Amino acid sequence: MVDTGALFTGAAGTAAWGAAAYQAARQWQAGAGRRTSGMITRISAAGRGGSSCTVQFMDESGTPRRFETNVRGRVGETVRVGYPAGKPQRARRIGGIAPWGFPITATAVGGVFLWVSASLLGSGGLPHVPLGR
Repeated sequence: MVDTGALFTGAAGTAAWGAAAYQAARQWQAGAGRRTSGMITRISAAGRGGSSCTVQFMDESGTPRRFETNVRGRVGETVRVGYPAGKPQRARRIGGIAPWGFPITATAVGGVFLWVSASLLGSGGLPHVPLGR
């Protein structure tokens, strides 16, 4: 009989890898397309104690644009912005490790979930470890 916990854990790991791949592809597309500089104009409180930044930039036609990002910064800070050619509405902050934080973390978490799932399926369950003496 297949352990439903192992299947759920495997599905969660697969979903985490899918989300990581999607975000990594979006980040790569932004970095491989048009590049410009933008400025952080506002920092807003986000849910659960986080914050988001509003970044303003000019697209290739000279139209002012803005987008929200959860990558930290300071008001007035100049940041690198990238977007696929002809799609400034898909702009993202590029450069450095911070924009890659979610894909890297989701890949690691997904790997742990898949390892636990494989361990559960391969051994018939996690070994019992007695607590206490």
